[in-house]
Amino acid sequence: MKYRRQLRRRRALFQFALALFLIPTLAFLFMAMAQWTGLDPNPDTEAALGGVFLALMTGPVAVFCGVQLRHVNADLRALRHPPAAPGQVTPAQWSHTQESLRRLADAETALDDLLNLLAARDLPSGTVPTARAAATDAATTIRLVIDELALVERALPYAMDDPRMASALERLTERIEKGLAGYGALIAAAGQLLAETSTPTGPDQLIEATDHLKALAYALRELA
Repeated sequence: MKYRRQLRRRRALFQFALALFLIPTLAFLFMAMAQWTGLDPNPDTEAALGGVFLALMTGPVAVFCGVQLRHVNADLRALRHPPAAPGQVTPAQWSHTQESLRRLADAETALDDLLNLLAARDLPSGTVPTARAAATDAATTIRLVIDELALVERALPYAMDDPRMASALERLTERIEKGLAGYGALIAAAGQLLAETSTPTGPDQLIEATDHLKALAYALRELA
């Protein structure tokens, strides 16, 4: 998560730098062209050469920023869709699991940001670390169920007439949705606690959501 935030900051920096150097480069080139093509009624050769010289100074920087921006965007896409590790299931392009993986990744990012802010609050000892550990465990469990669903989806074309396949798909999808809902409840509790200045019920809601997510993750593993 920290690496993803660093990439986003780098992307914003390179986007700003690209605009900062690309616009002057185009302006300098246009100035030079205006002198040589007759667009300027009073052409000035020195001004044209000066425009080319300035464009040669700012242009390479703009190109560098553009290349770096492309690399950062590629790294961000790789984080959203990481390559499968050995033994890990890769969902097919048409698989419903792609959307579930995206939702889970978005939820992880949101909760990580909220818990980082809550860590600076005066909360009971262990509240934030316990919530973070429960979220990590739940996310791992949800991904295991998603992998299982991807396997069933891959086998589906070979057993279209088997009613057990449809039942398995429905059961696994329901388990994923329950897991994501529990994860979302923890995000909601963390957001409510962050929005409150001081209330005795805020931490209790976060602790309750943490305990619920723990129990939910355990239940998902037991059903595997």
